[in-house]
Amino acid sequence: MKWLFILSVLFIVSCGNHSSQALSVDQRGLFNLSRDYRSEFNDTTDSRERERLIIEYELKLQEYLRHRCSYRLEAMRVQLKNFEEDGKGRVYARFVDRNNEYVFQMVYDSTNEMKADTVYQLVKSIPPGRDIAVRFLFAGNVKINEPAKESSSTFQIEVTPTAVIETKGS
Repeated sequence: MKWLFILSVLFIVSCGNHSSQALSVDQRGLFNLSRDYRSEFNDTTDSRERERLIIEYELKLQEYLRHRCSYRLEAMRVQLKNFEEDGKGRVYARFVDRNNEYVFQMVYDSTNEMKADTVYQLVKSIPPGRDIAVRFLFAGNVKINEPAKESSSTFQIEVTPTAVIETKGS
């Protein structure tokens, strides 16, 4: 009977923790990978070992995104920090979460092609600074930054946004 009570309490508590702000499995996996990388990187001062770790974690990140996520990042809780476009058909958008940044870049043949593209329209419709959940496709490129540099994200991942799932905030 005591076990039934304990299990009931655990069930209620765990259900209460699944708010709309909970991170997706894909995002938790990226956070865990970046946490492990930062920990290992900060545990050594040897420059060659740090270079080796950057290469190792670039491969681990590529493996995670390609095979574990199958190139899809579902329900990524991010904010749009930058959106830039020019009159020549170039578009740049930078999304961030607490550890990483997700970059979308595209060069269109013309501004007409750009304005007709559904991905462009999707990104253009997102208000900067608002908490959103976005579905991304991994576009194939990653960059691993040194964790000692406070201004940079741990991982920079090239993506294509495919859907806004939810918006929060103002």
